[in-house]
Amino acid sequence: MSGRGAGQESVGGAASGPALRPLTRARSATPQPANFAITIPTVRLRFFTIPVFDSDTAQAELDHFLTTHRMLAVDRELIADGMRSAWAVCVR
Repeated sequence: MSGRGAGQESVGGAASGPALRPLTRARSATPQPANFAITIPTVRLRFFTIPVFDSDTAQAELDHFLTTHRMLAVDRELIADGMRSAWAVCVR
């Protein structure tokens, strides 16, 4: 027997002792579903206010954002306030 300890791999790739097993992490006490994701992506929100009157600049900004980002949903609500009326837009 050579100077290597039992279970160590030789230079040629052949094991001199029992077969080596890959390292595994300790299992948690609570069972996890097979498709459990370890990291949960954060949901980012972006808010826009689009005036009802003279809205060209705000519309262009919203359009640019929507075409350059992936989104989950777009929520909108009309804020009725006469000449200051605007759309409140939330992009997820």
